[in-house]
Amino acid sequence: MSEEIKQIRKRRAMTTEAARRVKLAGHEAEKEFADLIGGQIYPGTRKKDVIDAQNNIHSVKSGDKKWQIFLYVKKRFEDSIGFLGARLFVDCIDSFPEVPEKLS
Repeated sequence: MSEEIKQIRKRRAMTTEAARRVKLAGHEAEKEFADLIGGQIYPGTRKKDVIDAQNNIHSVKSGDKKWQIFLYVKKRFEDSIGFLGARLFVDCIDSFPEVPEKLS
């Protein structure tokens, strides 16, 4: 193999310490979200992270800049009975234009 073709292989996996920090940050996000909606953290390693007062299940994914809590349409929040944060989500959705501007 020629020198031009050889490439340096870089480590792709996180270090153990970095993985630990990410995991703990995820637990903090779950707790904060559960506190916001009056829910409980679901223990274990399954997909569900938080259970709200109506036993609805939510999966919380956190990152440096944002959370991804769930992907629902506006109508789901409008029709939701008993979800304490529903109005907040509708207001957030309403803050965006109905039709996004086309990027050029």
